[in-house]
Amino acid sequence: MRCLDRHCPRWHIRHRHGRVIAAPPERVIAAAAAFRPERLPLAAALLALRLLPARLMGAGPLSFRREDFTVLDQATTYIVFGLAGRFWRADPGLVPLRDAADFAQIRAGVARLAIGYSASPHADGACLVTETRIHCADADAQRAMRRYGRLIRPASGLIRRATLGAIARAATAPAPGARSMPAMPPAATPAPAAAAMAMTEAGRGLGGELG
Repeated sequence: MRCLDRHCPRWHIRHRHGRVIAAPPERVIAAAAAFRPERLPLAAALLALRLLPARLMGAGPLSFRREDFTVLDQATTYIVFGLAGRFWRADPGLVPLRDAADFAQIRAGVARLAIGYSASPHADGACLVTETRIHCADADAQRAMRRYGRLIRPASGLIRRATLGAIARAATAPAPGARSMPAMPPAATPAPAAAAMAMTEAGRGLGGELG
């Protein structure tokens, strides 16, 4: 994903998901920019379970709210968020990030996570692809992140698919006062979009995982 290449060109772990949404690319990205993961019931429940050990140990306020993510880059057809921390710990130790330059700094023992949403034209509206890349600062962080990633992979996949569904609902919701239009029959997915949905893009990884 080109919008991620500027901020996380090398990674150790990568995940891609996508779906076709019956809305223009610009509207789809606007919905992605406004999406708040803490308002998604599935994500809220799984994240509450994830942070329970830290809360039982008396850690301070913990969350993975929209405010915890820093917008690294944005245009009408894509948006990129950044997050940094030691995600594998009970207390994920999120690192405050001011901007893209701050995200680019390598901090010992820390993993940097970049999430991109990109929408391209499609016969039925837009093909939305989301990609997550994780770069670990050193070997210790990489080993810990890989162990943690294997543990949360099923829940992580559920959250990503639920997120795409929430964005699709927001992007296709009629504007206040707008008259609803009859639904159009689905068209066949063109070959380029099918390839995008297959998530088989090659990348410049560091011997990392693709899920």
